Amino acid sequence: METLDLDVAAAEARLQVRVALTVMRHKFIMMGNILLVSYLVAVVLLLIWYTVYFAYGQCTTAWAASLMHLPVPAFEALSATALVWTKIAAILLFLCPGLAFRICGAAMKP
Repeated sequence: METLDLDVAAAEARLQVRVALTVMRHKFIMMGNILLVSYLVAVVLLLIWYTVYFAYGQCTTAWAASLMHLPVPAFEALSATALVWTKIAAILLFLCPGLAFRICGAAMKP
C-alpha cells in the first residue's frame, strides 16, 4: 500500500514539473514576442524621426532649436546623437532580450 502512495506522489510530482516547465516555456515565448513588438514600434518611431529630420530638416530644425534655445548646429548634432543612441538602446533593450527569450522558450521541451 505504501509503494502505491509513493508511486502516485512521484507521478503527481512529475506532472507538476511538466506543467511548470510548459508554463515557463510559454511565458518565455510571450515575453520574447512582447519585446520584439516593442522593438518594431521603436523602429517605426525612429523611421518617423529620421524622415522628419532629413526631409523637413530646414524648417523643423530652426523651429526646434529656437524652442530649446540652442544654435542650429548644436541642435543638429544633438538630434543625430539622439537618433544613434535611441537605435542602440532599442537593439540592446528590446531586440537582443526578445530574441534570447524566444530562443530559450523554443529550446525548452514541452
